[in-house]
Amino acid sequence: LDLSKIGKGRFGMIYKALHFLTAKMMAVKVVKYKAFAIKEVGFMMQVEHKNLTRLLKAYVWRGKLYIFMDLCGGGSLSKIMKKTGAFTEVEIKFVAREMLLGLAALHQKDIMHRDIKSANVLVNDAGQVKITDFNGAKRGKASNNELVGTLMWMAPEVTSFKTMFKLLDESQWSEEFEYRPTAEQLLQHSFLSNLESGPSPLRARLKLMKPYNMLRLQIWKFG
Repeated sequence: LDLSKIGKGRFGMIYKALHFLTAKMMAVKVVKYKAFAIKEVGFMMQVEHKNLTRLLKAYVWRGKLYIFMDLCGGGSLSKIMKKTGAFTEVEIKFVAREMLLGLAALHQKDIMHRDIKSANVLVNDAGQVKITDFNGAKRGKASNNELVGTLMWMAPEVTSFKTMFKLLDESQWSEEFEYRPTAEQLLQHSFLSNLESGPSPLRARLKLMKPYNMLRLQIWKFG
C-alpha cells in the first residue's frame, strides 16, 4: 500500500487517501488489531456530532485495523499554531466553544475522552473544529487509580505531582463556578457569551497553512 502519511500517534499511523470509486479524500488510521483499537471504533460509532471526527468505515486486514474517517485538511491545532503563531481571542473563543460542544455530546453518551490536547483537535478545510483520537476514552466515571492521557495536559489535581505544578490561588478561579465545571456549564460562561455566529474565524489562518499542506496525493483502491 502506498499512501501519504499525514500523522503519527502512540499506537499507529494516519494516512491521506483517495477513494478510487468516489474520488473522496479521507483519513485512514492504521493500528494493530487490539482490543483497545476495537473500543475506539465502538465509541466513534456511538456518537455523531459536527465537532467529533466521523467514522466512515473500519476494516481488519492482515492483523491491522484500518479506521476510515473524514479528512481534516487543516491539520491539528498544535500544527496550525506552530506554523502560523498564537491564536487571537476571537479564534480562541471559537475553538473553545466548538470543543466544548463536542465534549458535551460525548458526556451525554456517558463517554469521557480523557486525552484532550491540541494535537487531538483537528480543523477541516471549512475551519470546523473536530475532536479526534478516542484511544483513551472510557464510559462512566473515572477511577482514582487511573492516570490516562498526556501528562503536560492534565489538571494538577489529576497528576498529584505537586513538585511539577503550582496550583492556582482560589482567588484566581472564576467566580461563576464553585467546583470544576462541566462542558455544558462552560458553554454558558461569559467568555463565550458574545461570540458571534457565522463562518469560522479559522478560515483566514488556514490560507496561511496552504504552503505547508501540499501533500503528495496517493491513490488507494479499496472496496
